Amino acid sequence: MAVLVVSTAQTSVPYMDVNVFNTVVVTPTGSLVNGGSGAYFISNWASLVNGGMIAGIDSRNGNFQAAGILVSPFYNLAQTLSITQLASGTIYGDWDGILVQAGRVLTTNAGSISGRTGYHVTGNADGNGMSTIRNTGTIEGFADGIRVDLLTGVYHDLTIRNDGVIRGQVSAISVLDDDSVVTLTNNGTVDGYIQTGGGADLIINRGQILNGAISMGGGADTFDNRQGKTDGLSVDLGAGDDVMLMGRLAEFVSGGDGVDRVSYENSAPVT
Repeated sequence: MAVLVVSTAQTSVPYMDVNVFNTVVVTPTGSLVNGGSGAYFISNWASLVNGGMIAGIDSRNGNFQAAGILVSPFYNLAQTLSITQLASGTIYGDWDGILVQAGRVLTTNAGSISGRTGYHVTGNADGNGMSTIRNTGTIEGFADGIRVDLLTGVYHDLTIRNDGVIRGQVSAISVLDDDSVVTLTNNGTVDGYIQTGGGADLIINRGQILNGAISMGGGADTFDNRQGKTDGLSVDLGAGDDVMLMGRLAEFVSGGDGVDRVSYENSAPVT
C-alpha cells in the first residue's frame, strides 16, 4: 500500500500526483493548497487523514468551481472512501469544502470544513451512493452547510451524527432530490434551515436547531424532538404518513398530506 505523508507546505500539486497513493496523511505542519485545478481528486484513495490544511482556490476568477477535495470514485463505487480530519485540520474550497460526485464516503470531522457549501453531493447517472458524516467540529457554508442535489432517479443517502456545529447562511442541511434518505442525529447545534427530500427521513434532535425552519418533504418521515430544542421554529412534515414527537419549547407544526401523528408524550422538561 502506497502512503503519502505531507508535513510541509505543498502548493499547486497536480491531483494525479496525489492520487497514485492509497493513503494520504497531512500532518499539522503540512498543507495541500491548489490554485490551479482547484481540487484534490481521491478516486482511488482508501483513506485521507488531515491534521493540516487542504484548500482548493479558484484562480480563474470564478470560471472554475474549486473544491478542497473532490470525491469521484467512478471505477469502484462499492469502495468506501474514508476522510478523517483532526481537530487541527482545515478543509476549504472557494466553492465546496468537500465535493462528492459518487460512491460511498465516511467523513469523520473534528476540525473545520467550509466553502460556499461545506459538504456538497452532486452526481450524474453513476452518482448513486451514500455519505456517513460524523461531526464533532464545524461544517459550514456561505450558502449551505451540507447540500445534496442530484439528477432525477439518482440517490445519495445521508447519515449524519452531529456533536459539533453545522451551519449555513441559506441552509444548514438541504436535500433537493426525492430519492435520497436522510438520517440526522443531532447532539450539537444545527444553525439554519433544514430541508429533506422525498425519502423516509429521520431526525432525532437532542441538541438545538436554530435560525430557520424544518421542511421534511414527502415520504413517511419522523422528527423526534423530545430531548431537543428548536427555539420555536416551524416544522413542515410534508406529504406522507409522518410522526412528530414534540420537544421542550413551542413548535409550529404543519402536517401536510397523509395521516400524521403528533405526540407530547415523554417530552423532556424545559430547563
